[in-house]
Amino acid sequence: MSRVEPLVLRVGDERVLRGWLRSPTMSAGLVQRARIVLLAAEGESNAEVARLVGVSLPTVHSWRSRYTSGGLAALDDLPRPGRPVVHDEQAIIAATLDRPPVRLGVTHWSARLLGEDLDISFATVARVWRRWGLKPWKAETFKFSTDPELELTKHPNVQAWLAKHPRVHLHFTPTSGSWLNMVEIFFGIITRQAIRRGTFHSVRDLETAIGIYIDGWNDRAHPFTWTKNAEQIISHAKPSPNQKKTYNTRH
Repeated sequence: MSRVEPLVLRVGDERVLRGWLRSPTMSAGLVQRARIVLLAAEGESNAEVARLVGVSLPTVHSWRSRYTSGGLAALDDLPRPGRPVVHDEQAIIAATLDRPPVRLGVTHWSARLLGEDLDISFATVARVWRRWGLKPWKAETFKFSTDPELELTKHPNVQAWLAKHPRVHLHFTPTSGSWLNMVEIFFGIITRQAIRRGTFHSVRDLETAIGIYIDGWNDRAHPFTWTKNAEQIISHAKPSPNQKKTYNTRH
């Protein structure tokens, strides 16, 4: 059996395609097309790709050809009759800069949310954002604290407050508690998407905004998916040798 030349992927597309395979919310059609393209990029013959994915040989030919000509955006479903299609980059840019509907409870768009609103694939939105350098979000990082006074219960004001409230007990949790990390991730999401750039004239306004966001989040909820393996996470999470540990696991 003759072996075809491996399909050449565009820069950054392999990471996106593998993300499609892991995503619990991705449509079965796009997952299948991602597998076809990735296997073709690994040098598998068209017949072998068809066997592994469980599709016909013409289907493999078709998606290879569509990716070659149009990249990730070409892997999306073809327009349906009567379905509004938006491929005008200026329209996508204008929608990106416009404030999302109140019902979503967010202060700026994500590629997936905007794609759903415009009825196009999020890959198309992401491609336009990359081309024009649009980043409606801000990258966030975390670091280990080197402050030896991190335990605020070493502070007099806290001690005085606790003395007046004897029924309150503090429970110290480990820095690396996985469940706590997930809570922190959600706090980071709601801060970036609904709070940081919002305007609130009262605590009630803030509470209302948070409530709207949570309702919108629940409507479109999906499980968190780890995008790095254990080795990558550990290598980034380890403090440098000269950093002091500031956590305490006592109860």
